[in-house]
Amino acid sequence: MSFSVAIVGPDGSGKTTVAKRLLQAYPAPMKYVYMGAALQSANVTLWTSRWLLRLKKKSYDKAVREGRHVESGGASPHNVEFTKVQTSTIARDLALANLIAEEWYRQLVSWIYRIRGYVVLFDRHVVFEYVPDSTTYHVKNYRLGIRLHLWLVRRCFPRPDLTVLLDAPPEVMYERKREWSIEHLRRHRSGLIEQGEKTSNFVRVDATKDIDQVVQDVLNRMLEFQKGGA
Repeated sequence: MSFSVAIVGPDGSGKTTVAKRLLQAYPAPMKYVYMGAALQSANVTLWTSRWLLRLKKKSYDKAVREGRHVESGGASPHNVEFTKVQTSTIARDLALANLIAEEWYRQLVSWIYRIRGYVVLFDRHVVFEYVPDSTTYHVKNYRLGIRLHLWLVRRCFPRPDLTVLLDAPPEVMYERKREWSIEHLRRHRSGLIEQGEKTSNFVRVDATKDIDQVVQDVLNRMLEFQKGGA
């Protein structure tokens, strides 16, 4: 049976590690699709997204050379904010339009994989990247374009057949990957759980266990789902 499964969770929960391990462990042909917002991590992208990423990297390097940004170890262009982009409404709108096109392009690719008989493994997922149904995670003063994007995700974007949340206390995730504050991770986790309560076939797996056990737990959930849908 061909189906799609999304591995979701806050930063530090082990999404990509578990997803890559599942590619080797699952006893059926599987295709991996990164469905997060970080373009540099994507394995399927539009040419416009690759062009924007190169442009962003170029702007980042220029900002570092001119002393407008202090480069820190392991800094990623994805996490850098540029003044020219922030103050340009046209640039923001174009970037948002490309983001929407990118999301649907990856979804189209996943449909093609499904038609060809593959199980599709999503590393993150649009619906859980932005938790559109959450009242916990979002603020009320988003600009119109972002509110439109959330509406489109909420109303139109296809859900995965099975969603697995890698769940762990915010403090544990913070110790693993110190990119966000504990408070941010706590709010994100709460938003994901709130979103999951409104999503069918949503399960939680304890991500504090040994990685081999986490992979096995997710694998068991997938096999149970496949057996139930066969």
